[in-house]
Amino acid sequence: IKYHYWGTTYKNENFFVTAIRMFKYGGMRIFLFGSAATINRDLIFGGIYGLLRHELQANNAKLKETVTDQCHVVSDKKTLMIPNFTSNMIAACIATVFSSPWNYVRNVHYSTPSGQAPSSTYKIWKLLLQEMQTFPHVITRVRFLQTQLRAGRGTARVGFGMAFRSQIYTICSAGEL
Repeated sequence: IKYHYWGTTYKNENFFVTAIRMFKYGGMRIFLFGSAATINRDLIFGGIYGLLRHELQANNAKLKETVTDQCHVVSDKKTLMIPNFTSNMIAACIATVFSSPWNYVRNVHYSTPSGQAPSSTYKIWKLLLQEMQTFPHVITRVRFLQTQLRAGRGTARVGFGMAFRSQIYTICSAGEL
């Protein structure tokens, strides 16, 4: 509804008027554009975030076992312990980057004009890669892809937000408030 509302030229347009007009024009099907891409994006994000978060925190737990009560390292190996907040942030940032191609497809589907069928995921990715190949240097290709996939400040925002929410959940579930 948001995409259609933004692109409208009708006077006195609002969320509800746009939704009713969309339903009259395309039925319920018009509200399902982008659903498959959204589900895939969320599955990839959730799977990667959960796996990385678990593995990073499990690694921290193993490292804590190698430290004595006096905080002296038992083994001679130098290891890095990552705080839970940081491990959650790293996991969320990586998950966001890996799910961003699906988010790109979702946005293309949502921006498809009324009356047109959205392109397939394969076709959208193929066009994106073809456009990326038009740039002469690797660095400009990477920048183009980064811009199109919106990997940057938004990725950091998602990472920080997920880590912050996880920290609040941990505090609340431990009864420390």
